[in-house]
Amino acid sequence: MATSTTGVRGTATLQASTSVGAGSSQNSSSIDLTTKLLADLRGLITNGGALGAPCVVMVQVSSDNSTWKDTPMKVAPAGVANGAAVPFFFKGLQGGQYYRLTFNGHTTNSVTVEAFADYLTSLSTA
Repeated sequence: MATSTTGVRGTATLQASTSVGAGSSQNSSSIDLTTKLLADLRGLITNGGALGAPCVVMVQVSSDNSTWKDTPMKVAPAGVANGAAVPFFFKGLQGGQYYRLTFNGHTTNSVTVEAFADYLTSLSTA
């Protein structure tokens, strides 16, 4: 008899669609992976103005959900036209810590950002 593996999955909104002004930054809500196995983070940056410095989205990590450190995981879509939407995706963040996204670096135009987490809380075999 063959065995199969199933998992309990969920989705959380980390950043509802919001406009971030030029030169400003925005931190998303965090996802608690101390109680989950892993997560993928995904979202969208929509450029709100003429070409200029890109909005950088970076994953930050924390062991206590209050002191945050930058990770090497980041996306900086350059040369994006006015109104263009750029998706981003960070795969396989491991459990045991808190994660959030920070958006900044767009000094010449506003952007609209949104982000979601798809996570796995448990696995079982049958």
